[in-house]
Amino acid sequence: MKKIKRMICIVISCILWVSLLGGCSKKKNEETKVDTVMTDYPKYSIQVIVPLGSGGDTDLCARLFATYLEKELGVSVVVNNIKGAAGVTGSREVLNAKPDGYTVLFYQYAALVNMVTGASDFSYIDDFEVAGIAMQDDCYIWLGNGKSDYNDLGDVIEDARKNPGKVNIALSGTGNMSHLSAAIIERLADVDFNLVDFGSATEDAAALLSNQVATYAGYYVSAKSYLESGDFKPLAVFAEQRHPLFPDVPTVKELGYEADCLNTKFYYYAFPKDTPKEVVSAFSTAMEKVCSDEEAQKKFYDDYYITLKYMNPEESIDYMRGVYEDFNKYSDIFK
Repeated sequence: MKKIKRMICIVISCILWVSLLGGCSKKKNEETKVDTVMTDYPKYSIQVIVPLGSGGDTDLCARLFATYLEKELGVSVVVNNIKGAAGVTGSREVLNAKPDGYTVLFYQYAALVNMVTGASDFSYIDDFEVAGIAMQDDCYIWLGNGKSDYNDLGDVIEDARKNPGKVNIALSGTGNMSHLSAAIIERLADVDFNLVDFGSATEDAAALLSNQVATYAGYYVSAKSYLESGDFKPLAVFAEQRHPLFPDVPTVKELGYEADCLNTKFYYYAFPKDTPKEVVSAFSTAMEKVCSDEEAQKKFYDDYYITLKYMNPEESIDYMRGVYEDFNKYSDIFK
């Protein structure tokens, strides 16, 4: 009997010893896996998803910034456009992607409008891993056809007063930034525009070029060629002071409308939730280096009049929350 008990004790001890070794081995493997993520990222190409159509300011900025990211990361950075539902379709693609650092969202402050309008059923701040803000655009303009009789946005508003519901304003999507911009001016001026959704900034430009609409709010980045050719003219700028590119064009504020929350557009990167912090940090560091690159700074400023201005993940999240609160003051517009 004593021999049997001794044998049972030996067997149990062996089982416990093997389990302990297995647990240590598993822990070591997990630590090795994390170390590999920290030291090897990135190993292959990174997909940047722009949740809007091609040819707009967000797309153009993503593609130019990607060329500099490639130099810092040592892998190809491929930009893909997945548009739909005011940016929500492409954003959801990233939200549901594998959190391994190889799929990242490039978007801008319109993301926060999606939250205000209810277009998205997720938070762009809390349901992603924000890698940081990369740049800012201070050249948001009300654009008019170069041959139109409108000299500034005030003329458009006056026309709408005389002809309620008959002055067409182009939108690049319902529930997005262009919608918010038009709705805010409509409310502040106490007029009734006819808001027409053309689906993208490219289509907005085509509509203005063919005189289907009186104006639309767009960015210098995507309207540059039209402005330089004279096909378009600026009617007003969202800014505290007149823009150096258009010193003779009034600000929206000068015309009597306080819409400061629209003055500065930021562009940022975000990964799927639970992407390893080391991966987010590595990508964010590459962003910071690009933003400090004098050649990149000059290229963005000369081509698009955009300022590269890096904010780390924590700073970016705080900034985004503040902008969201400003936008949310107009949430009733969309109810």
